[in-house]
Amino acid sequence: HRSKPGRIIQTGGITLDGNSLEDVPLFPPVTNEFLLPNLRGTVAMAKLADAPDSATSEWFVNVSDNPELDTNNGGFTVFARVLGAGMSNVD
Repeated sequence: HRSKPGRIIQTGGITLDGNSLEDVPLFPPVTNEFLLPNLRGTVAMAKLADAPDSATSEWFVNVSDNPELDTNNGGFTVFARVLGAGMSNVD
């Protein structure tokens, strides 16, 4: 639902219901578990500014290496990687 060209593509948090967009139900925020670097092709949880433990239903694909996300706001938790030729779709 938003992008920062050359950096990230963010999605999640909404679903299509017929012809309208609806917010998805939120579970309680998860504890930040930063371990892996935010490199091109990794998928990480989005969260609120200055709130490391605020991730719920939104996530983003790293379009490039984003080392600043490893130290900003407690680090952004990487939980997946785009596989195969999938980055050609992201690009």
